[in-house]
Amino acid sequence: MTGKNPLLATVRLFPLLAGLAFALEGCRTLNLAGDWALAPVAADGETTDWTVTSGGYYQDDDVQVRVSNDSNELNLAVRFRAGNEKWARPCAMTGLSVWLCPNGKKSRDTGLRFNAGPAPTGQDESAGPAPFHGQPGRPALDGRMVFVDRPADTTATLPPDGTRGPRAGFTSESGTCTYELSIPLLARDSGSFGLGSGPGSTVMLGLSAGPGKEEREAMAGQKPEMPEGGSGGRPGGMGGGPPGGRGGPPGGGRGPAETKNPELWFKVKLAQAGSPGAQEEK
Repeated sequence: MTGKNPLLATVRLFPLLAGLAFALEGCRTLNLAGDWALAPVAADGETTDWTVTSGGYYQDDDVQVRVSNDSNELNLAVRFRAGNEKWARPCAMTGLSVWLCPNGKKSRDTGLRFNAGPAPTGQDESAGPAPFHGQPGRPALDGRMVFVDRPADTTATLPPDGTRGPRAGFTSESGTCTYELSIPLLARDSGSFGLGSGPGSTVMLGLSAGPGKEEREAMAGQKPEMPEGGSGGRPGGMGGGPPGGRGGPPGGGRGPAETKNPELWFKVKLAQAGSPGAQEEK
């Protein structure tokens, strides 16, 4: 399957391990056994410090995923092509959300949204992701994380440097987008966040991107204002989206209400020391 993998044909994800990726068709949940991390992961979006030998490539979404852990942290890496509109478009709007389910069952009760993402289609990626500012209903890609606890009806903004638990990084280079997150298995104190699990246990992780229902409604309800001295064109560039520096959805054409959010779920068997991960299809 590697020869038919368009992502592996253009990029090298974890150079030592690229040939071990596999494709699963017609399956919305991957079963992954996380590898034991032999060294700490920097969570900077570079993936050069990964030593894992397992992981998955989801062909329908053209996305690669790697998971590892040690006794303290779970590490997650997600990579896709910048031209992959199914994921790059919504990630450019809202960043990436990771749902965290320590009981191993699908749930959107607890999660982290990492507010970082690729530049819109057509924008020089070397300029980096431009944040949304002053646009109601549209989250700012400010590089921070938002922790959501729906049962407790609480949210908290977290820095990506690990001072409150999780660490995260994002890069967009050579046509490839890479997210990296390191999430503590247990909270170190009352002011930090942890997954609530440990080595050897099974957890469920969900990936999603794009605006939620309320954000969609707010974005769709905005009416662009005519700029002073304008010639009748819509502000914000192509696509007719909300006014502002980045305009409508990357690539133009479809509005927020017409874009279906992508979603993938992974059942992960956390590794134990000395037990290399294996992968199996559900």
